[in-house]
Amino acid sequence: MKFRASYGITGNQEIGSYNSLATLSGTRAVLNNVLAQGFRPNRIPNDQLGWESTAQFNFGFDLSLFRGRLQTTFDFYNKRTDDLLYNLEIPRTTGFSSILSNIGSVQNRGVELTVTSFNFQKPNFEWSTSFNYSLNRNEVLDLGGQVTEFLTPFTQVRVGEPIGNFFGYQSTGLFQQGENIADNPQPNAQPGDRRFLDLNEDGTINALDRVVLGNGLPDYLFGINNTFNIKNFDFSFFFQGVIGIDIYNRSNRRIFTMDGRQNQIAAALNRWTPQNTNTNVPRAVQNPSDRSVNLNQPISDFIEDGSFIRLQNVTLGYTLPQSPLNKLGMKKLRVYAGAQNLLTITDYSGFDPEVSSQSANSLQPSIDEFTYPRARTYLFGLNLTF
Repeated sequence: MKFRASYGITGNQEIGSYNSLATLSGTRAVLNNVLAQGFRPNRIPNDQLGWESTAQFNFGFDLSLFRGRLQTTFDFYNKRTDDLLYNLEIPRTTGFSSILSNIGSVQNRGVELTVTSFNFQKPNFEWSTSFNYSLNRNEVLDLGGQVTEFLTPFTQVRVGEPIGNFFGYQSTGLFQQGENIADNPQPNAQPGDRRFLDLNEDGTINALDRVVLGNGLPDYLFGINNTFNIKNFDFSFFFQGVIGIDIYNRSNRRIFTMDGRQNQIAAALNRWTPQNTNTNVPRAVQNPSDRSVNLNQPISDFIEDGSFIRLQNVTLGYTLPQSPLNKLGMKKLRVYAGAQNLLTITDYSGFDPEVSSQSANSLQPSIDEFTYPRARTYLFGLNLTF
């Protein structure tokens, strides 16, 4: 057994060029009936802008048992990032919508485990298995003094909570015929409209009724790889899994409008009608404004479990015997075929649970908005050594 420990601080200088300075951009305006060229401010200055800094502590060990037949690597880490770089929203009366600032702190803690087992080691048969497991727990520690939370278009960032909380309205089914809708917090609703939870019981559905609907960060990830060598044949397959992750299926939110202005998914055929009331698909409307509540924020109907298990890699190879290769002046010739992304087991209704249309924005993970899925790939090749 070997123990390891480390501590260090690193900086992130990816502020961008001149982002601390006020800059100008070209513009045009009509003065005295003449089109004039000019300049206008397009960035508010921040002379206090600086680097992010990340301090990380790591402790782990390497363990080898049974003459190396079983090998284990374990790591625990605790990472804290301060002076986070973020475009903070400011009152538009300033003439700007945001300012790049250093705000707050975020903590990430987790473990990583790898176990490798050499199950059989015979002259004509070898079998090894490698398993890895990791989990990360994220928490927002500070958002710059008096501010304890702020909202992105789809998520809530709040002190004491993890990044990636989807923040929106809880749907509780559809209104049906015969209900006393007039006394409901959605008095303009019609049978077939979605019913939303009046969280604060103030008699109306508004921004105060939003709630955390899920989180776009996984509970844990794992993978398992098996490799077989049988005489001149080799075979391997690798499964990976992500458990406990939610996805905001904004693709369905966008295309499932039921307003007659664009194509719909096949589930629209099961929409609510007076003759088809046993459904969770709302009624069709001529205009989105006909809805009793017209919401752009996430709603619970489109927050889905994105957990999956995927057969990521499969490879079959054959290495030619050495004697004919010697006559050709070659040391090794291996022929192989393989496939990637061959099979995915998931309850997610979208094309691919492992995509995000907001990948450049770490505050909005696991949002699927017409994101192109990962390709299934087939490979054939030769490994030739002279």
